[in-house]
Amino acid sequence: YLLTSRPIFDSFLRKTEALASVEKDQIKNLVNFVNLEPGKEIPIPGIDRAYIIFDYSFHSIPSGRFKLRYRSLNGKEVTIGFSGDTRFDKNLLHKVCKDGTITAERRDQILGFIWDCDYIIHEAGGGLLHTNVEELLKLPVSKKRKLILTHADKKTRQTKGLRFGKEGETINILTRKHPLNIHDFLPMIKKTGLFYKLTSRQVDYLIKNSAIETFSKEQYIFKQGDIGEKFYIVLSGFVEVIKNDKVISIYEKGSFFGELALINRDRIRRASVKAKSKLQVMSMSREMYQKYQLTTNIRERLYDFSNFFTESSLSSLFGFMSRGEFVIFMNGEDVIKFGDNDREVYIMLSGEVDILDVRGKVIAHLDKVEILGEMAFLKEIPRTATVRVTSEKAATIRLDPDLFKEINEKFPSFYVTVLKKMEQRWEMLDEKR
Repeated sequence: YLLTSRPIFDSFLRKTEALASVEKDQIKNLVNFVNLEPGKEIPIPGIDRAYIIFDYSFHSIPSGRFKLRYRSLNGKEVTIGFSGDTRFDKNLLHKVCKDGTITAERRDQILGFIWDCDYIIHEAGGGLLHTNVEELLKLPVSKKRKLILTHADKKTRQTKGLRFGKEGETINILTRKHPLNIHDFLPMIKKTGLFYKLTSRQVDYLIKNSAIETFSKEQYIFKQGDIGEKFYIVLSGFVEVIKNDKVISIYEKGSFFGELALINRDRIRRASVKAKSKLQVMSMSREMYQKYQLTTNIRERLYDFSNFFTESSLSSLFGFMSRGEFVIFMNGEDVIKFGDNDREVYIMLSGEVDILDVRGKVIAHLDKVEILGEMAFLKEIPRTATVRVTSEKAATIRLDPDLFKEINEKFPSFYVTVLKKMEQRWEMLDEKR
């Protein structure tokens, strides 16, 4: 869901079209747009007893701010105010009101919209168009206590008496009356696709034999070169994946890690994993992981996707990929044949292939992680080329049409990448004709 006003949504479409080279109509298909009318409170889709009310900030272009209201089962309410790019400046607002640029009603609305909330996320970018930190220092202590500031440079963050949000920081707003257990996270864990082939009884058994582990910021879960004994799923917080002292990826909740050392015979950790914030993970033993083979079809080469796609929940994407069929093609075999009417899509993990046109002429050569066969699926046409293995063998994951469609729906950046790949290959075919 994308909740914003119509003018801001239209601006988003124009900018995304320019940056991603994807048509606006295709971008619209990636989200469920919910139009927020200024001053009108509506329920938030998919969240019980939660509401949002929107208004425009004081800025040079349409910029949003909103209040979230959540009511617990016992009737207690918590409110959160958020302001995007804005210029909160009392003297300036009084001046433009006196000049007749804005009405007194609009001035009062700008000055009072979010300030009665329990928590206030506000920007402090400074300059001509953004709120100066000096203006926020003038606020009463009762309001400053509620502030969590963003959009601030390093120098501004050193200001005393104000609170600045930190990367990866999680702030608990609602407290629970009972301790957390893995069942609280089960709906989120199931979305990873890891439990797809398990029965309800198997899931229950696996949960009972797993644990919740908590790590503090900067604490290592394991280090490169360690012997792997556990598999992990992120329940809350962020982790950094570090290889040879370089951060190669950041995982958030729903991501999983640690399986490679459990799959490989040497059991050595290929990278370090460190908590980027306060972290909770579900952990299971090597024996429990191997009992159910949760990521059987995921191999090391699949991690080349980290340089190929931009999906933040990359390991969740791997989970869905693992539901496909792991297929090996030998030298000279055709993965795809020109003119066939099948709709399967292949992810090539290793090996080399030639792309041949209708006359059997080689028009391209591929030797890295690639998508194969997406054009026939997306355009619903016969195969436009033949894909033939030229190396000793090529390892692939075969995705049936229903699974490929489901992956596209759940992972928008994957879908956008596939669209761009298809457009590039269509242009290549046109040039070769």
